[in-house]
Amino acid sequence: LWLLVGLVAGIGLLATDLVAFLMAGLVVGLLVVGPRHVLRSPYLWIGGVVALALSAPYLAWQGAHGWPELAVSRSIAAGESGTSTPRALFIPDQLLNLGPVLAPVWVYGLIRLFRDSAVRRWRPVGVAYVFLLVVFIALAGKAYYLAGMYPPLAGAGAQPTADWLRRGGDRARMIAFTVVVAVSFIVAAVITLPLVPVTALHDTPIVAVNYDAGETVAWPAFVKEIAAAYRPGEVVLTSNYGEAGAVDHYGHVDGLPSAYSVNNAFWYWGPPP
Repeated sequence: LWLLVGLVAGIGLLATDLVAFLMAGLVVGLLVVGPRHVLRSPYLWIGGVVALALSAPYLAWQGAHGWPELAVSRSIAAGESGTSTPRALFIPDQLLNLGPVLAPVWVYGLIRLFRDSAVRRWRPVGVAYVFLLVVFIALAGKAYYLAGMYPPLAGAGAQPTADWLRRGGDRARMIAFTVVVAVSFIVAAVITLPLVPVTALHDTPIVAVNYDAGETVAWPAFVKEIAAAYRPGEVVLTSNYGEAGAVDHYGHVDGLPSAYSVNNAFWYWGPPP
């Protein structure tokens, strides 16, 4: 099983460095609370080698180009990303990752991992969460970097929550909780999914709450405006990777060449001729 875990982790590492933090957090959890015999399994370490081997091309590229991932991380820590999180807001923002209604469920799940012997074997997950919380605050990471930890924490808190709702046969409690969760789901869907008409989006607080919602609007129209102004032989130079990506995705239909940008990895394609 550890070999399969290593394979999945290696593929994940090609998508995001956060998988490496998760792996480190779980190892720390095993060291702190056990079961430590897991660390004596050769298959665990062979799985780690598999993950490292799969991520080797990425690491080689980073090393050959001066580790630009670290430059991006420093930029995020300095607040230069639209979704950077100030350290003072990092913990409060965690209560919003699954929504405030489900926050008590995963918080209780975290507490349960440390206190309930019935889930003792999963305690390293709780340690990993606390470890990563400290690390990401120290590095001034984004609040959603921890989002992947909430399904297991919510799972740990789900059964006690269900037991509490059924206790005493109080149907009113169950109905109230169901209604609150449903309302929370609807609010989350409106904030995160493209349900509000584009023409009304900026008359709502959605973009202020979810920065990315405003970054997904009107790219086809944006590209058509560029195409209307473009003349053969000219180049398209954009200020950020969203604009460059839009030109590359939609622009060929309108006869536009690939875009140039100095933003993030687009810089590596070089300047226009």
